[in-house]
Amino acid sequence: MSSRKPKQARSRRSSTPSASPAKPTLSEQIDREVIADILTKRKLGQPITRGERGELRRWERARDEEARWAIYKSIPKRHWRAMSGRQDKVLNEQALRYGIPFGGATINLVEVARALHDFLAENHHKLNAVDGDDPLSGPTTPALERYREEAWRIKRIERQRLQGTHISRETIHDAMNRLAGILRGLGDRLRRQHGNAAGELLDEALDDFERQVSAFEATDDGG
Repeated sequence: MSSRKPKQARSRRSSTPSASPAKPTLSEQIDREVIADILTKRKLGQPITRGERGELRRWERARDEEARWAIYKSIPKRHWRAMSGRQDKVLNEQALRYGIPFGGATINLVEVARALHDFLAENHHKLNAVDGDDPLSGPTTPALERYREEAWRIKRIERQRLQGTHISRETIHDAMNRLAGILRGLGDRLRRQHGNAAGELLDEALDDFERQVSAFEATDDGG
């Protein structure tokens, strides 16, 4: 029994493909060689020029920056627990309830920061309620229903802006005007080549198009 266990362990290790690092570009390879030469000269006590000292400082800053971002993305859970002053149970419950990713074995601070600010943007109405009074709560009235509907529209627009999918009414209006101008020009060409009847058909379609645009602008839904 004991003689088979090492073989199984070796088999599992050999079956797992190792991630190969990305091949450096030519400029990166040259930069590494230059820094390696400077480090070798410093180790051997050889003089380093002013330019080489500048290159070395630049490389050290870049190395420190890379190491700092690596730490941001892999904070141990025990460190997060100490910084937050919360136990694992509370952290896990808050992560599940609010959708902020600090419930795992390691914490990616970049993801936590993004999720936290998304949460604040989506819930700023509730968070800004005076004396903890939620303006969306209470007995249903026509005014409260209109307020709730408007708050929902604002929240939807904010979410679309965060996701990069929101298009403003002004942008849509400008695009429609440009399209109408192009079609008007097409109508002039149709008149010259096929007579007034063809151009009038297009004019009628454009008039209907502009009525639809006006109806869109008259709505109170800005989303």
